[in-house]
Amino acid sequence: MNESPTTIPNIPSHEQGELLNEEMLNERFLNQKGHVERRLDQKKERLESARVELESLKQKLGSDDVENNPKLRAGYLNILRKEYALLKEKDVAEFLRKPEQSDITYRLDVMDNWPNKVAELIPEDLPLRFHGCPIYAAREILASGELSSSADRLGFETSYDVSEQVSVS
Repeated sequence: MNESPTTIPNIPSHEQGELLNEEMLNERFLNQKGHVERRLDQKKERLESARVELESLKQKLGSDDVENNPKLRAGYLNILRKEYALLKEKDVAEFLRKPEQSDITYRLDVMDNWPNKVAELIPEDLPLRFHGCPIYAAREILASGELSSSADRLGFETSYDVSEQVSVS
């Protein structure tokens, strides 16, 4: 199963923005909260399972040399990915909140106006990769104090970028 970070679809798309009333927003929020809680439990279970598997493999091989044994290294990287996925899900839970109509209005305005403003400021031949990211991922990038790839910050590639690629979020 995919262990990539989860995005929070708590703000409706452009087409849905004007159609949601308070009751619908609250229902969406409660559904999302339930999904996040279930995913947290699943990710905790998967992480514990990966840890047990690695310990079992270490005993079977009679070694704990993760750096030089490819099977152990793969198990170790699997644990890192699952720890990362759990941390990202905890971040989702931390930032999860019921959307307000002002959030929807703001995001619709950004979708309509921001791309043109950026295009005016950045030369076409500048090799940057723009992508959106949830607030918890932006917090991680800001906390690192530099522009870098997730591979450089975390030691493995996420779905966002690869080593030495500069992503702008």
